Amino acid sequence: MNDRHDDFEKIYRDTFLALSKYLLFRVAQVSDMEDLLQNVYADFYCKVLLPAKAIDDNTAYLTQMANNELKRYYRWKKKAPLTLVDDEDSSWVANIPDPTDSDLQAIERCTSEWIDAALKRLELPLQQILIAKIKMDLTFSQIAQQMGVNENTVKARYYRALARIRKEMEE
Repeated sequence: MNDRHDDFEKIYRDTFLALSKYLLFRVAQVSDMEDLLQNVYADFYCKVLLPAKAIDDNTAYLTQMANNELKRYYRWKKKAPLTLVDDEDSSWVANIPDPTDSDLQAIERCTSEWIDAALKRLELPLQQILIAKIKMDLTFSQIAQQMGVNENTVKARYYRALARIRKEMEE
């Protein structure tokens, strides 16, 4: 049983970021994405690891499981619009990376509650871009592709959002 637990941990570490990125722009909220991931990994553990089924490609198998979860999600949500705003969890804000960026350094000095409130005051596309770039560590190119806009548009919106948060903080 301990071997299965170790196998699961390794598979989880190897696939978590890819599955998170895969689901990011396909659900209504970050909390929904987290719920879907939890369901996928729980099902994988119960249906694959416990019975010791042999799987050639864990990432492909988990991606297919994620697609099945998405189908159930959208049947239940009735095609909810894309909103990457997570009303429940703002703990990710405390872990904003890149300490060399002065805008990000200024933001890190604030409390996560204040940042969460400032983020919610931004327009939805700006919220989406900040969450995708900071929390999910997606590139501007990846975000642009997912949003169906030009990469320069994403960059401009990202830096505009950071500047607005910084200005708000200084006031």
